[in-house]
Amino acid sequence: DEAVIFMKPASALAQGSRLRYPSHGADLHHEAEIVVRVARDGVPVSDDDAATLVGELALGLDMTLRDVQSRLKKAGLPWEKAKAFDDSAAVGPFIAADGIDLADISLQLAVNGQLRQAGSSAMMLRPIPQLLREVAAIWPLQKGDLIFTGTPAGVAAVGVGDRLTLSSPQLPGATWQIVDRP
Repeated sequence: DEAVIFMKPASALAQGSRLRYPSHGADLHHEAEIVVRVARDGVPVSDDDAATLVGELALGLDMTLRDVQSRLKKAGLPWEKAKAFDDSAAVGPFIAADGIDLADISLQLAVNGQLRQAGSSAMMLRPIPQLLREVAAIWPLQKGDLIFTGTPAGVAAVGVGDRLTLSSPQLPGATWQIVDRP
């Protein structure tokens, strides 16, 4: 019943179109997501109020080291080592959220030209405004915060050389390539 919420440091935000394969794991997975950039500081009290905090939207990738995550889960430990490494948060170009129906944003992810994930915000476990309210109940939202909203089915492993392309009728697309470990 509760959303799984975790944080990533600023260093997790990828710079450019190359995502470095991390050196502390061996099973890197993609998770295609809609990303919200918060427009202003606030703690929404309703879904309508939360929707006013959505300033811009983009497509993004939440990269996860599944082998590390599995080990941490079994030990009852936090997941940051599996989800908060350099280049684990890739974000495409943002556009203003004005006029975009938050309840009906489609997204697709292709890896090397093969469709891996396809979904819509209409299929999400939590509508975007509800997710923002749940996050803000713990941490007040601040202007510029990035909220990754969850991933559709189809999460899978990627390797060095793979090209990941996100697309949407509503949001600008983006492409990244996995490169060798640092």
